[in-house]
Amino acid sequence: MGIGADIKDIFADVGSAITIIRDSGTVTGEYLDSEINRQITKPFVANYFRNASFQYDTEIIAGDVIQFEVDDTRHLVMSKRAEAFENEVVTWEGTLYLCNVSGELSRPTSTRSAQTYHREETFEPVKSTCHALMTEALYGHDLETDEELGLMGLENHELYIPASVGPQILDRYEGASGEYSMIATIKKRRYENVLVCGLEVDTR
Repeated sequence: MGIGADIKDIFADVGSAITIIRDSGTVTGEYLDSEINRQITKPFVANYFRNASFQYDTEIIAGDVIQFEVDDTRHLVMSKRAEAFENEVVTWEGTLYLCNVSGELSRPTSTRSAQTYHREETFEPVKSTCHALMTEALYGHDLETDEELGLMGLENHELYIPASVGPQILDRYEGASGEYSMIATIKKRRYENVLVCGLEVDTR
């Protein structure tokens, strides 16, 4: 066996069992090692972000949502990069964001009323359960920087969501709390397979 297989066995012994959650079906049987960055002082980053090491033959890709079996918490895989030794991948390293919201994504559609002939706006479901990270947007700063929150200007919230969900501008995100948010902007190129949606209060 190679080094990657040896490390995989170690993960199975001392790592965390996880499930990959996908619309096509869940994937089980994988283990990983994760930890918080001890040098980070910002409480939000310390509580919500983790560094992770995946087994060499993992099926995980950036943009996946994974669930830890030990506590059922769900995390969004923000990045995945190979760690090689003697030209062979031995582990994959990545960053996980804790999903702190779960909600429904719906899309506005306009229909003409048969009674009044006026156009009426309704919402069609896109995805019933969307796990994501919702946070206050920070002007000119990435969430991974270790800056004091009090020194940053705050705008509306941002939603970090898998690109596979397929959100569009003007879509509605309804969290479990029942609050409606409208997707006002979408940043497509900040992360691989993850979209950053700028949210506004939805009064429609």
